Amino acid sequence: REFPQRWQTFVTDLFAPVSSGGIWCEPGADAGANTIGVKICLECLKLITEDCTDSDFNAKISTVRRNDILLGFNEVTHQILPPLFELLSNQYGDLHNAKNTLIQMNQYLASSGRTTA
Repeated sequence: REFPQRWQTFVTDLFAPVSSGGIWCEPGADAGANTIGVKICLECLKLITEDCTDSDFNAKISTVRRNDILLGFNEVTHQILPPLFELLSNQYGDLHNAKNTLIQMNQYLASSGRTTA
């Protein structure tokens, strides 16, 4: 109930790296080093947006409050999107590397007359 009027540093606090007292992963670091903090941040954002956009939830808060929250998020999207983009970019790279490693392993096993089953 504090954002955006009374907790104006909500997004900054949420996405602050661990070394600065926050729970987000360090810039440029693997998110796996602080997975729980990243999960907490993303879950907070999910719950807030659900409360404002999902018809099952948005009846629980007033229209004025919902609009305040949505306007507050619109004002801080430039703070939210870069760390999320970096996280997703890193995760995609990790996933792509793992897929290539599995393909190479399967090719090696096939060339050796072995199977993965």
